[in-house]
Amino acid sequence: MTMTVPAIMAIGLVLLTAGLVALPLFRPAANRALGRGVESRDPVDRWQVEKDRLTGQLRENDMALAEGRIDQAAHGLNNRHLAAEAETALEALRRARDAFDPVDGPQARMPGRIGSALTMLCVAAAAFGVSRAASWNDIDMTVSPHADGRIPIEAPSAAAPALPPDMPMTADGAPDIGAMVARLEARVRDGAATSDDYRMLLRSYGVLGREAEAPEVLAAAAEQYPDDLEFRMNYLRMVIETPDAPPAAELLDQVGAVLAAAPDLAEAHWYRALLNLRLARPDAARADLEWLAVRLAPEHPATARVRSMLEMIDITGGTTGGRP
Repeated sequence: MTMTVPAIMAIGLVLLTAGLVALPLFRPAANRALGRGVESRDPVDRWQVEKDRLTGQLRENDMALAEGRIDQAAHGLNNRHLAAEAETALEALRRARDAFDPVDGPQARMPGRIGSALTMLCVAAAAFGVSRAASWNDIDMTVSPHADGRIPIEAPSAAAPALPPDMPMTADGAPDIGAMVARLEARVRDGAATSDDYRMLLRSYGVLGREAEAPEVLAAAAEQYPDDLEFRMNYLRMVIETPDAPPAAELLDQVGAVLAAAPDLAEAHWYRALLNLRLARPDAARADLEWLAVRLAPEHPATARVRSMLEMIDITGGTTGGRP
C-alpha cells in the first residue's frame, strides 16, 4: 500500500508526540518529591490573601451603593455576607496554628520501565481501537461508491416534504405563505381554528417576523382550548414581563388554572410568586418560592435567584420581578 506524504507526516508526528510523552516515564530523575506547590501553606499568608479579597469586595460594594447600582438593603446584605466570610476565615486561622510547622510533601513513585512501556502500548492500542470504531461506517473517500454497484449511478433524488393538501400556491407554483396565514387568521376570527391551526399560525408569525401578534393568538388559543397547557404557558412566557402585560390579578387566575391541572409545574409556581409580589402579597409569594427552593437542584440556574428573592422578602418584604 502506497502511503501519501501527509499520511507519513501524520504518523511521524504521532510517534514524536508519543515519544515526548513517554520520555519522562523512563528518567530516574522523575522519582523526586512533588513539593508543596507555589501556594503558601503559611496560615498568615493565606489569611492575608483572604483579607485582601474581602477588603476589595467591601470596597466594590460601597462603590456600587455610591454609584446607585444597588440599593441600601442589598448593600447591607452584602456587607453581612462578607463579614460572615471574614469571621470564618479568622476562625480557620485560629485552628491552623499547627500549620506553621513544615510538612514534607509526598514522595513521587513512578512506574518501572516495563510498566511504562506496557502502559504506552495499551494507550496506543486503545486509541487505535477507538479510531477504528468511530470510523466504522464512514464513507471511503478514496474510491468511487459506484465502482462495485453499492450506489446506483442513477439514484433517485430524495422526495421533497409533502405540502398540506389545501396549501395555497402562487402563479409560479410556490407555496403562498401570505395567503395561508390569512386563511388561518380567518379561522381564528371565526372560532373555527383547530389546535393545529393555532400552532401553524404561530410558527408562521415566527417565520415572517410578526412575533408581536403572537400573544393575541395565544390568548385566543388558551381560551378556546383551556385544557391545552402549552398554549397557556406560552402565553404567560410572552406577556408576563412585557410593559403592557395584562393586570397581575388576571394573569394570576390563568396561572392558578395551570397549577390546578399540573400542580408540580415549577415554572407556573415561579410565575405565581412573581405575580403575588406585584400584588404586594409577600407571604403568598414566599410559599411558592419555598416550594421551589426544596425541589430545585443546587446546580440549577434558577436556585440562586429563588434563594435571593426569599432573602429580599425577609429583609424588605418588597416586590421584584424577572425570570429565574
